[in-house]
Amino acid sequence: MWSHYVLATRVHDGEPVVQNPMNNIRVLVIDAGEVPRVHQTVNTERLKQFSFTQTPTLSEGLNALQHSLFHLVMLNLSLPDASVDESVGKILQKARELPVIALVNEGESAKAAEALYLGLE
Repeated sequence: MWSHYVLATRVHDGEPVVQNPMNNIRVLVIDAGEVPRVHQTVNTERLKQFSFTQTPTLSEGLNALQHSLFHLVMLNLSLPDASVDESVGKILQKARELPVIALVNEGESAKAAEALYLGLE
């Protein structure tokens, strides 16, 4: 499970200055991968204040969406419990109003193309 991160782009009088109008951007990461994967995806020097929750399966991610508020979903298209069409379909159904970032492994461009075809933007 991810913990809370606060990162700033500048420091004033020794204290970080968080330049984010939202106090806590909650990100749901549906990915069985290791923690560094998200840090490779997001430029951590530009992060302001984020709270990450990671679930390793689609079913656990859908459960988290049902019980908690999130602002963004990061979805691995190679989950152990779901195909691309099932993952995309269920996420779009549960989190229609949220932005979704698809995570794909190197060499899986066909999965990314399928996700676009199924409705991810």
